[in-house]
Amino acid sequence: MDSLTQEIEVMARKISKIIWFKEKEIQQTRLLSSEKYAKGVIHRLEGDDRLREMLEKEFRDLVRDSTKKEASEIPDYLLCKITFDLMERPAINQSGVTYEREILAKHYGANGEFDPITREKVDGNVMIPNYSIKAATNDFLERYLGPTFA
Repeated sequence: MDSLTQEIEVMARKISKIIWFKEKEIQQTRLLSSEKYAKGVIHRLEGDDRLREMLEKEFRDLVRDSTKKEASEIPDYLLCKITFDLMERPAINQSGVTYEREILAKHYGANGEFDPITREKVDGNVMIPNYSIKAATNDFLERYLGPTFA
């Protein structure tokens, strides 16, 4: 595979991730709008306590069900601890923490050779590819975005 094809595939994955995050953001916005509307309707039912209680219960159940953690939510272990983005090229540093390789290299260049989370001194040249996290990321992308993006 030539480098141009590889670069296009990486950009396609990044675009699909952005779309996925934006769709989640839109879902949350719609839920908040629905919540405000429902609270307004319930408030107007001051005189009919039985109907109001029934609607409040249904609304609470609806909100509870919609705010449950979805299966498609990205697991924390797939996110870079610096950027909180899904990792394309995860790498483990000497302190045993996994980060996005390029972000970790930038951190070392800008701030010195220490772990951004643990603050331990490390050798900035030692970044071991984390193939397990890469495989888990690909599995996640394939499951929720389709095989084209994994």
